[in-house]
Amino acid sequence: MITRTTLNNFYNDVLNQTKPVLAVFCASSCQLCDIVEPVLEGFASEFAGRVHFVRVDMDETQELRALYEINVRPTMVLFDDGWEVTRFTGPPNGVAIRDVLTKVAGPIESQDGGDLVKRLRQDVL
Repeated sequence: MITRTTLNNFYNDVLNQTKPVLAVFCASSCQLCDIVEPVLEGFASEFAGRVHFVRVDMDETQELRALYEINVRPTMVLFDDGWEVTRFTGPPNGVAIRDVLTKVAGPIESQDGGDLVKRLRQDVL
């Protein structure tokens, strides 16, 4: 499930979460956003309990749009421990999104969550 968030709830819904969060910045007038939503709903089901998914309406949250420099609809920003990890813009590449979500949340059989920074450091070392 993708939760709608507002400027007032963004801190609690995104930045203060103990699990990774994929924030989808879109607009109600964006046809591409409507096309992308079922794909992201599928990921939300697949990663339920391990990654939190939120939708941010760009038209209603101009401050967040400016703060995170969101210029393309849709833009998906992955946060972990309140920090931006990566972002995807425009039509999503499902394979790339699944790979990043798996890295940050762990494989499906792993319910221990994950720490993307540690995992990326291990990959580099």
